[in-house]
Order: sequence, then structure tokens, then C-alpha cells
Amino acid sequence: MHGSFFKIKKQAQRGFTLVEIAIVLVIVGLLIGGILRGQELINSARVTALVNQQRGIQTGYLGFINRFNAIPGDLTAAQAAQVGVGANAAQGTQGDSVVLLGDSQQFFNNLTVAGFISCAPCTSAVAALSTPTAVNSPSNAYSQPLGFIQDPTVVGGITAGSFFATSTAGELARPLLLTGSGYTSAMLAEADRKLDDGTPGSGSFRYSDASYTGLLAAVLSTAGTSKTTNGSGAIASCVALTATTGVWIAAPPAPNCQGASLF
Repeated sequence: MHGSFFKIKKQAQRGFTLVEIAIVLVIVGLLIGGILRGQELINSARVTALVNQQRGIQTGYLGFINRFNAIPGDLTAAQAAQVGVGANAAQGTQGDSVVLLGDSQQFFNNLTVAGFISCAPCTSAVAALSTPTAVNSPSNAYSQPLGFIQDPTVVGGITAGSFFATSTAGELARPLLLTGSGYTSAMLAEADRKLDDGTPGSGSFRYSDASYTGLLAAVLSTAGTSKTTNGSGAIASCVALTATTGVWIAAPPAPNCQGASLF
């Protein structure tokens, strides 16, 4: 009797066999692999959404100019009446071919009212010096607001950070569409390869750490420091600087970076 009891107790206390442990490890590995693969698919979908959003807004911008012979976000009272957007307040002088960051909501509002983009938060009139937020501007996959600038006084470059614009007048006058923050450097690198040349300091898609505050002053960082008010990662985290244009840091990817399209 006692012998049978101890035998049963010994069997109950027996540990896992190597085969059982191996099976558990295989199952855990499959679960981890599935999770990682799922995250890759999610990130890829977010990059595709980013690319489509940038292209869609650029197409809307060009279509708006073609239809109304005016720049969205820079409408005079007469032009606003033609578009049907009313008289939105402005940070800068309307009709001067300059759209300051504080007027970027007007930019999106004008495109939305004219039917060139779809943006439910962009249908309301906006006030001067309004900081772009997810409540009044288009948002990216991370619920971060996009921004728009068309200002020939904005300067960038390797040492100044920002969007790596050179000092040439042609580049400084180009429209700048900010992606909003939240993306990893690897995701922006993928978007850059799909939209442009894969280099953060040249072409039509670049790195940006533009801030959404200080709208009357410079909106871009200086001396390679990070503008954290928009959640953008520091330049040293998102881009490895070189003497010319730099490269995206893809491995390990830096979190919370931002890009920008030059039209």
C-alpha cells in the first residue's frame, strides 16, 4: 500500500521530458514569430498609408492651383469667396504666395472644401496662429497632425537639421508637407524608397524635425537639436549625418521620427 502511494507521488512530481520542453519551445517560437510578422505587416500598412497620404495631398495641391489659380492656405478674400471657404483668419499676408505653418490648417481646409482631399476635422474655419492638431488637421497613422509650409525664408541643411533644404532659392520656395511624428526611422526609410531616392537629405522626401510651436519664429531646429514639441526624435537618432546628405538609421530603428515631402 505504502509502496504504491510513493510510486504515484513520484510520478506526479516527475518533471518535463526533453521532448515536451522542445514542443513548448517550438510553440513559443511560433507565437513570437507570428507576433513579429504581424507587427511587420502593420508597419508596412502604415508606410503604404503614409505614401498614399503624401501623394494624395500633393495631387490635391496641384489640382487646386490648376482650378483656382491660387495657393491653398494663401487665399485673398476674393479667392476665398470663389472657393467657398469664407474669410479664414491668417497668420501671414494672404495672396503673397507664402503659407506659414500657422496657416497650414487653412491649407487643408481649402483643399477639403474644394473637394481635393477628404478630412472631416478640416471643414471648420480656423483662426490665425492655430497650432495644427488632430482635431483640426489631417492625422497620420499615429494620430499625429500633418503640417504644411510654403515659405522661402525657411532654411535647412545638414548642420541646421530641419528638412535638409539647401540654401538655393529654388528649394527654399518649394512647398513642404510634414508627415507628422510617430514613425520609426526604418519606416521613413521605406517610405523614402517608395516616394523618392531613399536618402533623407536629397530628393523630394526628406527627414524633418520641424516643430509646431513658435509659429511666428523659426519652425525648424538649429544645430542638430531636437524639437520635442511635435514628438520628433533627435536628428542623431533618426539620421546618421554625413558630409553631404546623411542616411536613415534603419537598424536599430529610432522611434518617433518625422519626414517631409517637397513638392
